[in-house]
Amino acid sequence: MIDNQNKKITCLIIIGLFFLLQLSVRQPSELTQETLNCLEPTSPITISKPQQNASFIEVEGNKLIKNGEPLYLVGANHADLIWSFIWPQEIAENGVEVLEQAAAYNITVLRYSAIGYYDWQLTTWEEQKAFFWTKYDEMIGHAKDLGLYLIPTILWNPEQFGNKVGEEPWDVVFTGTTANNLFRNFVNELVLRYRNESCILMWEIGNELNLLVEPRTNYYSITELRTFLSRTVQLIRSLDSNHLIGSGMAGAPFDINPTMDDALEHFETVNDFGDVASLHTYPNDQTGTLYGISEEAYLQQFQEKAAEMDKPLMIGEFGDNLKQNENSEFVLEVLATSFKRKISLALIWEWLVPSNCDYNRQQFNVHPLITPFITRITQQYAILSLTRGLTIKPTSIQVEGSFTKILYETIKENIPHEFIAVSNSTIFIQCIEEFPEENLTIVISGVKAWNNYKSGLLNLTIPKSLLPVNLTVLIDGKQTPAIIKGNETCHHLSIAYKYNNHILQLVNTNLYPKPTTEPLTSGVKNYNILSWGLSLLIIVLVFRKHLEKKNK
Repeated sequence: MIDNQNKKITCLIIIGLFFLLQLSVRQPSELTQETLNCLEPTSPITISKPQQNASFIEVEGNKLIKNGEPLYLVGANHADLIWSFIWPQEIAENGVEVLEQAAAYNITVLRYSAIGYYDWQLTTWEEQKAFFWTKYDEMIGHAKDLGLYLIPTILWNPEQFGNKVGEEPWDVVFTGTTANNLFRNFVNELVLRYRNESCILMWEIGNELNLLVEPRTNYYSITELRTFLSRTVQLIRSLDSNHLIGSGMAGAPFDINPTMDDALEHFETVNDFGDVASLHTYPNDQTGTLYGISEEAYLQQFQEKAAEMDKPLMIGEFGDNLKQNENSEFVLEVLATSFKRKISLALIWEWLVPSNCDYNRQQFNVHPLITPFITRITQQYAILSLTRGLTIKPTSIQVEGSFTKILYETIKENIPHEFIAVSNSTIFIQCIEEFPEENLTIVISGVKAWNNYKSGLLNLTIPKSLLPVNLTVLIDGKQTPAIIKGNETCHHLSIAYKYNNHILQLVNTNLYPKPTTEPLTSGVKNYNILSWGLSLLIIVLVFRKHLEKKNK
């Protein structure tokens, strides 16, 4: 009888423990707004980069074209990039780190000096060719792996070749000189080696060669410069039919172009050759204020002149003294104008990284550690410039307490669509060109709202006819938990974010890893069968021992 009773008790204990353990496993519950409020986006952002494949960038009218689609890019200059691969002992900088950090912060293009600045650097190319080109290949390979475009500027310092061969510093411009022959030899080797590399966005002939024309210097006349540009374009075209060619010219020097008409004429004269019209602009030189107009109006006139020439406009350099003016309005205006007017290329001066122990050596350096605000804004415009979508406009706005409700409208395939955004922050929907049914980009910005909210809140109702697939929510490129519901016709999303400026994207899960279908839970998720079995055995043995003592 005692044995039967012990058996019954043992069975009951096992059954009870089974149910007890089932209850101990917390069931997943929906994410609450309080949970979402604790989430904080991180930087740098990871987002899709331009894909490098066998196709090359082309020009169609005043646009850059990639695979049949317009291409708008925001990037940076890093003049010493090749130094950090070939001559690292001369510059305290790691070239791989430069590329990786640029890519991490969505800098999609880097413009650099193709062979440094000094005549001794030409000696490395002449006397250690295997070493030189091996290091060059290494740089190109890293850029390809990271999805970065490169713009090599072949003649950054016009005195470099003349100094190397003992001729006049400016002799590189003149046909038949030893300096010019050496320059053409380098062009031959560089272009032939990389003519099939699609990560080369274009070849650029020189850097600001128009700032040295007579009467500013006695180097060469503007006619002699045009002859040099024409012959160099012909040489590159004879070697490479894949890549575009740019001039690398600065803005018109004001001292010899005192009116806007003069400046535009100069711009056309020095950009007559090649495929892309180049302009550099800085707040105290080559800028609209010298002509009594805004920077936006200044850039607009050059863009329109470039369009008359059937060339895209490239702002090859722009920047400001960020030591004196950390939140430079000039830089912000150039970025905003480039985005608003769909300028093909805008490259800020100059991207530096912390491994360079002297990264404060110039006032124009850009990096998250030294210029966090400008870096962040540049990053946002770089992301937005890659985004293409429908033109979407708000049709009605209602204020409901601390929330703003906005009804948006767009037309896709001649059919009108509406969707609703409700938020306690300022938001705007920003999409350009044709909607690819892949993502929707929303810029959200907010100062802390009423009622001491700790975060921005955004609810979206979007027709599935616009975004028919399951969605992933990204904030600043980081996949973000969100409450995503819906019915047969619409997606309903509830999203939270920290107060600040952010880029929020709703993306097709075919492009990004599919989010987990299980909501977050802090409960036990995986059962450890061995641990459970041992625990049950110990409990049973303890109870049996207890019963045996009791029966005695």
